[in-house]
Amino acid sequence: MLIFPIKKTWFDMIDKGIKKEEYRGDTPYYRARLEPFLGQEIECNLRNGYSSASPTLKIRARIEKGTGNPDWGAEPGEVYYKLVILDKERIEPETFIIKARRCKRCGGLLTSKQAVEDGYGHVCKMKTKAEIEAATPDPNQLTLFDTFESEE
Repeated sequence: MLIFPIKKTWFDMIDKGIKKEEYRGDTPYYRARLEPFLGQEIECNLRNGYSSASPTLKIRARIEKGTGNPDWGAEPGEVYYKLVILDKERIEPETFIIKARRCKRCGGLLTSKQAVEDGYGHVCKMKTKAEIEAATPDPNQLTLFDTFESEE
């Protein structure tokens, strides 16, 4: 499916039903994409921006070649590929939520499911485990605060 980026002004006019045509220059880029469909109806998307999360209109349009309406962005006397809009439908972008958590040790962003469950990134988890093991005293070792009781 062809996806055409479009400026907000024109996107809003098409969305409201004011603008009935979208224009693309007679360039090698658009010639390669639209010439095979000249005189035919196609489905394509008009996207207000380049992101996949940008507002999008799915349109059914007839491809023609000719001059356009200056009120709709066409230069007088300029020849364009015209997408004559026959039908339109607004498509809401798919959104998803990623649980964003921070590592308890370094504050880094946790992205894997396991890291979020553990509360630590994999490196910090290994370091924390090693610190806990190192902090566990050897039962055969005395500290300064232990009293030595002799058995007499």
